Amino acid sequence: MEVLYPRCCGLDVHKSAVTACVLIGGSGKPLKHNRRFGCTRYFQPG
Repeated sequence: MEVLYPRCCGLDVHKSAVTACVLIGGSGKPLKHNRRFGCTRYFQPG
């Protein structure tokens, strides 16, 4: 299979958190990095 992009990422967005996954290709097996970030709620008084 031909490599189109040697580096790519994806985001999974939810109400409580955002998860980011990064794949970094090279020779052999690609490196995978996952990171999760918590979200805060913005409260606007009515």
